[in-house]
Amino acid sequence: LYGSARRYQFKNMGQGDNLGDKTLYAAGVKLGFGAFLDDNLLLEVETHPGVFTDADGPLKHQDFDYPSFAVATMRVTPDLFLKAGVRYNQVFHDAPWLPILGISWDITGNSAAAGGEADLGGWRLDVLLPEHAEVSYWPSGSTGWLLGVEITGAEYHVRTSASTNRQQDNLQVQEVTAYLGLVERLSDNFSFTARVGAPLAGQYDLTT
Repeated sequence: LYGSARRYQFKNMGQGDNLGDKTLYAAGVKLGFGAFLDDNLLLEVETHPGVFTDADGPLKHQDFDYPSFAVATMRVTPDLFLKAGVRYNQVFHDAPWLPILGISWDITGNSAAAGGEADLGGWRLDVLLPEHAEVSYWPSGSTGWLLGVEITGAEYHVRTSASTNRQQDNLQVQEVTAYLGLVERLSDNFSFTARVGAPLAGQYDLTT
């Protein structure tokens, strides 16, 4: 399951400023599977059906969306993995369907950065275009420090409650966020991740 809320203040919108401050909600379920096609090739497919709404009225079909992706990961060497696939979402307003290209690279080439038992430090690079890039330092196989940038967003169905006949609009949100994070692997089956960050830039389109 997933859920999120974004709070926005609208000012100087014109036409009587009839769009009040908004909290935009996203909630749904993540469904998917992964399968090894051979020893060096992994296929992953996911879909995230859910609602993207301001919750100011009954849900309509415009409130629902289904961000999805399919990506194949190929192991080229023990330290280098290449990724390719396709994804659908509303992060980029004019391009909901885009290819996925990525790389996961254990730069220092030791087992600690890849999650092994060595005590040596290791650097790792993870890029998944067009939305994510991250470099991480692993002082041990169980602890990793993260520094990254990602582009997030969605299209939300909103109601301008103060306007005549409750006009309905689509509000598309796109934000570029930088973050610092920590991963702690407590066991082979359980890990903890924490991140803190700030938006560097944003684009917001309100269309009727």
